[in-house]
Amino acid sequence: MTDISDKLTTEIIESLTPLKKRDRKISDGGGLYLHLLRSGAKRWRFKYQLDKKDYLLSLGTYPSVSLEQARFFRKEMRDKLLHGINPALERKNNRQRVKDLILDDLDQRLKSGIYHLEIYQMMLKKMRHDTSKIDAILREINALPRL
Repeated sequence: MTDISDKLTTEIIESLTPLKKRDRKISDGGGLYLHLLRSGAKRWRFKYQLDKKDYLLSLGTYPSVSLEQARFFRKEMRDKLLHGINPALERKNNRQRVKDLILDDLDQRLKSGIYHLEIYQMMLKKMRHDTSKIDAILREINALPRL
């Protein structure tokens, strides 16, 4: 793995302006970079390679996720890689585990009469299309690092 150089500062990030025709990628080193969209949105990304395959993880948007938090996340992910853990696969498996727990809970509530079939079907439909809250649930049960 490459050396970490911590190229970015808060001042540099704040001064970044988007390009009109394309997005920009500003590296902090060690696989961490800030993806500056044409809209002006700033998103943290962590890119790594494992078994000759490229992976890209989204870490959140700046300033909601600070530079220090993004660097902490990078350190956590690099430590996992050193121990042979694929962070993308781990995230996927954790999301599936939470989804399974929620589905089990919904099943129990349906069988016990707490939920009616229509509510159950509506919740299942939402879960299939919206997994954005799963990361928050994972952080609550400490399955993902807190940023």
